[in-house]
Amino acid sequence: MLEASGAIVIAAPSVQRGLSLLENQNIDAAILDLQFDGDTVFPMAERLLSLNIPFVFATAYVDPELPGTYGGFHLCARETELRQIGEALFGIGAST
Repeated sequence: MLEASGAIVIAAPSVQRGLSLLENQNIDAAILDLQFDGDTVFPMAERLLSLNIPFVFATAYVDPELPGTYGGFHLCARETELRQIGEALFGIGAST
């Protein structure tokens, strides 16, 4: 769905690879799953914060252990529509 809307999607198979992509690619926004093969994505979230790159967590559940640091970020269910993700990442209005 993202690619059909004109986005260039780069997937990272691990947290380490994701961190490498953040250093070597021009990333406009990110969608992070909370778990990556047993690793949490918080190191990636920290790096995204430091680079001022918007991101959302895509998860099927709301984790009560989610650090308060990320309390202001939108949590999206995996089934969330593309428009909601775009609004969370880019502030795109619901009418777009």
